[in-house]
Amino acid sequence: MTRFEVQVFSDTTCPWCYLGLMSLDRAMETYKQQHPDAEFEVAWKPFYLFPEAKVSAYPKRDYYLRKFGPSRIAGFYARLSAAATSLGVPPPSFAGTTGNTRDSHRLVLLAQRRSPALGRRLLHAIFEDEFGPAGRDVSDRAFLAEVAAREGLWASEAEALRWLEGGGDGEEGEELGREADEIDRLAKSGKEIEAVPSYVVQGRFRVGGFQEPGVFLGVFERVRALEEEAAAKLKGDDGVLP
Repeated sequence: MTRFEVQVFSDTTCPWCYLGLMSLDRAMETYKQQHPDAEFEVAWKPFYLFPEAKVSAYPKRDYYLRKFGPSRIAGFYARLSAAATSLGVPPPSFAGTTGNTRDSHRLVLLAQRRSPALGRRLLHAIFEDEFGPAGRDVSDRAFLAEVAAREGLWASEAEALRWLEGGGDGEEGEELGREADEIDRLAKSGKEIEAVPSYVVQGRFRVGGFQEPGVFLGVFERVRALEEEAAAKLKGDDGVLP
């Protein structure tokens, strides 16, 4: 059995991270069909693309126009559309506004702390509502509270909103904010993570940018082959561990 540890560095305002999450999911599902004994442990890591962004301050299309410039924005949209088509999903919508993503990362870290499956569901829900036809704003605490309650992080939107606005239960909310800030700082302090999405498998195999499921499958197969090779070297000539 191979146990895969996958770190995913992403920002919730990044459409490539949204598509990359779906691509990784497809790859893990396919691999588990091929190798039912495989296990995956996925950890979501905050990375702030625009740490100085304000709350609900930017129409999404203007946001990305400023980032890429008039000469590159058409290509940006075309590449996103092609990637979405390859996954069989609608291209991301850029309706509505966006802004600072720190609160969303606090929520995902909290959900992940409670259960990896809950963290994954919450991240999916945020992305789907943000880049879907509704064009929800990831910096809007009312939206985040709605999603958090819907996915079962709290029993009600009111509870979720109190957590977001008051720093959480005791120091929990602020602690998670500091944790998100530190993960972002450490990721940016080295040269390993320069953009998102970025993926690190088994702490050593790095995959940068949006990739098709086949790229992840290739990494998983390489990890499995290396583990089998290492196990074989530990065996004696009679095939039994010494």
